[in-house]
Amino acid sequence: HVFEPFFTTKGVGKGTGLGLATVYGIAKQNGGFVDVSSASGEGATFRVYLPLRVGREGDDRGRREAPLAGRGKVLLVEDDAGVRQLTQRMLVQLGFTVRSLGDPAAALASLDTHTAPPDILLTDVVMPGMSGAELCERLRERLPGLPVLFMSGYPAVPTDARGERIEGAGFLQKPFDLTELSRAVRGALGADRLTRSA
Repeated sequence: HVFEPFFTTKGVGKGTGLGLATVYGIAKQNGGFVDVSSASGEGATFRVYLPLRVGREGDDRGRREAPLAGRGKVLLVEDDAGVRQLTQRMLVQLGFTVRSLGDPAAALASLDTHTAPPDILLTDVVMPGMSGAELCERLRERLPGLPVLFMSGYPAVPTDARGERIEGAGFLQKPFDLTELSRAVRGALGADRLTRSA
């Protein structure tokens, strides 16, 4: 059960059990696998195996799309502190103003304490207490038409309470780099808020 989403040996409120599931998914998507050995009272050892990349360093540099600088206000909601901080730094590097929160309920409450509404919601899909899809619906009750970009380590695109794909929402697969983030934000927010970065 160790790689199953939400399986955890921790107590309630101590973890979601998504870490190993995400690692396993990333390894499999890239043609690799994860090996685990465990013994009672001795802990566990995880080994991640990924295929060797063949080619010279820099072969694809000329073909990679340059990141796009942006402008506007991003409401970032991600319960994993490490992912949240990294994503915030990337967004700031791209030129966005970021309001970063680790709790969906706090994100809703922030609308009452900030006079300027966000231009886009960038949210994780799976979070404790409220999903990204639920947060999107609640925010759109107050901000109709708010652009939304979901991010997740799982390939499934989030759906609403009726099981239908959420209208006007983009999806960003974790892990992502600066160029992939800028491309996804461009798609969700609109190219008029982005300019080519030097």
